[in-house]
Amino acid sequence: MERVPTVDPGTGARREDFGPAIAGSTVQFLRYAVPPRTIAGPFPAHASGTIEHIHLAAGSLRVTLGTEAVVLQTGDSCTCVADAPHGFDNSDGTVEARLYIVVEPP
Repeated sequence: MERVPTVDPGTGARREDFGPAIAGSTVQFLRYAVPPRTIAGPFPAHASGTIEHIHLAAGSLRVTLGTEAVVLQTGDSCTCVADAPHGFDNSDGTVEARLYIVVEPP
């Protein structure tokens, strides 16, 4: 199956959905790329109890969730309850930030 990335025309950020692993699954597996000097988001809050697992494969990235933030470096991962607006800040970056996200609905 060929995947077609979604590209935000304003930022150039790319999102690619790998789809559910098995029929009936509600888990999303995504690859995201945020160009340097770019902020992707804010994205709307997910349903209460939704968990996001994020792994940064390349670059450096500030992940924001509501009023909280964490800076990830290549190889870092974080997990959060994504029931608040959230986004990816690569505004200080000099290279594209590439991350993988698993979204686990309640």
